[in-house]
Amino acid sequence: MINLEGFSISMLINFDVNFWGTVYPTYFAIPHLKKTKGKIFVNSSSCAFLQPPRLSFYSASKAALIGFFEALRIELAPSVTITIATLGIIDSEMSRGKNLIQGWRTHTIPRKQQRCF
Repeated sequence: MINLEGFSISMLINFDVNFWGTVYPTYFAIPHLKKTKGKIFVNSSSCAFLQPPRLSFYSASKAALIGFFEALRIELAPSVTITIATLGIIDSEMSRGKNLIQGWRTHTIPRKQQRCF
């Protein structure tokens, strides 16, 4: 059981978008990619390896992408190739510390809406 007190909705959405938002379309594209000997490009992040403070869910979602697509690379070889990019810091609100300034608790899940997994 995981108690989500203190986790913000934006953290959960971050993981959903970064991980599942990449995995689901890939799943549906695999039959076509196999037929055409296609290629998959995955946009991960150096945060998957560096884990900066206050970006735990972002870092975890990018690390999960790497782990998933490394395994998928073996499963789909040699008909489909996979490239995983782990880009460095790009100038954005996140890299300028927006979340460090505002804090993660701005959209905390109320106690009544806590979920168990």
